[in-house]
Amino acid sequence: MSERTARKQSRMTDSQEVFKNDPGVEYSVRASVWLVVVDSEKLYYYPTTGRWRPTGGKKWYFSKSAEDFLTRVRRFQQSNKSKQV
Repeated sequence: MSERTARKQSRMTDSQEVFKNDPGVEYSVRASVWLVVVDSEKLYYYPTTGRWRPTGGKKWYFSKSAEDFLTRVRRFQQSNKSKQV
């Protein structure tokens, strides 16, 4: 196994552990893209690259890790709620 493949596998395993330990997160794996539901909002997430976006959205965002992804998503959700009020 190459170093790059091992890194990707490690990121995927780490992401699974983080998502399993967070009660507000559900996910399903579909090849390289994951459908993640965070507090009832659906997002596409690529654990190997850290790219993510809300379903139906066109702009891509980036995160450094699964923990960073969850932090950014929750911040994104809060900013959208404040814009709607």
